[in-house]
Amino acid sequence: MSTSKRLTNWDLLRALSMFLVVVVHIAPQLGSFRNINASPIASTAAIICDPIFFCLSGYFAFKPLKKSYKDYLFDKALSLLLPIFVYAGLLYAFKTATGSLQDTNYIRYTSDLVQGGWWFVPALIPFILVAPILSKMFDALDDRTCKIALFVTLGIYAWGGLSCVTKSLLINSQHITLAAAISMFQRFIPISLLGGTYFTFFCMGYFIKRVSPLLDIREVRLIKVAGILFFILDIISAYFGFERADPI
Repeated sequence: MSTSKRLTNWDLLRALSMFLVVVVHIAPQLGSFRNINASPIASTAAIICDPIFFCLSGYFAFKPLKKSYKDYLFDKALSLLLPIFVYAGLLYAFKTATGSLQDTNYIRYTSDLVQGGWWFVPALIPFILVAPILSKMFDALDDRTCKIALFVTLGIYAWGGLSCVTKSLLINSQHITLAAAISMFQRFIPISLLGGTYFTFFCMGYFIKRVSPLLDIREVRLIKVAGILFFILDIISAYFGFERADPI
């Protein structure tokens, strides 16, 4: 695959993730369609935009520094922080003009945005700070180690998803002992690598970029099929109220 085609594919994925962000926020307003509650289906399907965002960020962030670390931080501050204050200013001006803003303090308004719907930008900043350092560390790994790291990570998240759904099914069917056994094994085999953060997905962006050229057709097909099946399983589980694994 040519470089230009690969970049086009990533641009399409970026556009898709941005569209899914919009879907996440409008999903609660969808209501029912032919007696089917569309809100949980749409919101669960679209929430995949979060790992896509952090994975894409890692894909492009892990690269050798071509300038000083100080200049790198300055450029990242401009690209990450400046748009926040610009967009917040535009929203603030619009809501003030239309009279739909109760608290007219700009700082408090921007703070609410950053701590609310725009949480992903400050969550990304610590990852960006260490990306050049981690890039040197990851580049020192051989291809086989990178491939193992990627498949182990995917396997852990697959176990997390399957075990949580299975445990929920067992609890609902009153098989409490078997559910307790699953809970015990979840302590022995983790359902995520780093809890409470999307840092794992950020790092996966590097390993996807590094490992993709090393995969054969069978491995690529296996990853794609497994990803689609788990995506469908997650939506079905959410609709019927089963417990699912939080990817962070």
